Amino acid sequence: MTESFWTIPDTTNLRTPVTILKEQAEAVTQATNGVLNGEIRAYSRNSLERADFKSGTQLAITVPFLKDYSVILLNYDHNITMYPGVIKDNFGNNSFIINNELEFVNSLKDIFSSEKTKMILANLLSQANAAA
Repeated sequence: MTESFWTIPDTTNLRTPVTILKEQAEAVTQATNGVLNGEIRAYSRNSLERADFKSGTQLAITVPFLKDYSVILLNYDHNITMYPGVIKDNFGNNSFIINNELEFVNSLKDIFSSEKTKMILANLLSQANAAA
């Protein structure tokens, strides 16, 4: 048998930005009893000329009662590593450089508790309830 020179890291306790965003997407869906649905959308861009890799994740809110109308709340862009990355608040028009999980979580808390986000959620909820 061939000897392996690989040391495979243990990723058991690693929470990725995508994992955290999925948890928050599920949280908003549960908190609104499915009137609003959190949705995660992933994308990637490869550049063969520069041999770089860019990946991103969007957190959107979809409203089933409004023919699945969807609003993208934020984007998180990063390279092959998860950090550093850039989180863009699509309604506050703010971008934050994120260096680690704690900064990522704190930025999400700031975005989700902002007056703009609360206004968007309130408008979506009221329109969905009127359409139901």
